[in-house]
Amino acid sequence: MKKRMGRPSKGPRSYVNSPIADAAVAKLERYCELTGEAKGPTVARIFEAHLDDLGLEELEAGAAQPRFELDESKRTA
Repeated sequence: MKKRMGRPSKGPRSYVNSPIADAAVAKLERYCELTGEAKGPTVARIFEAHLDDLGLEELEAGAAQPRFELDESKRTA
């Protein structure tokens, strides 16, 4: 029996579901219509491209900073 050759695996994947505003979906659908791309891979590509914009490194660095507790009884103003 002949072995079938398919497309190579993209590796482990997870699904993330999120509601998206109707106006954004309309633009996405129009883009996909014009390019022939499927919505799922298009959204994944856009999402992955903007992950660095979240500033994860800065958030992690801030989480490592010591926290100072304020005495609320001495609060003025």
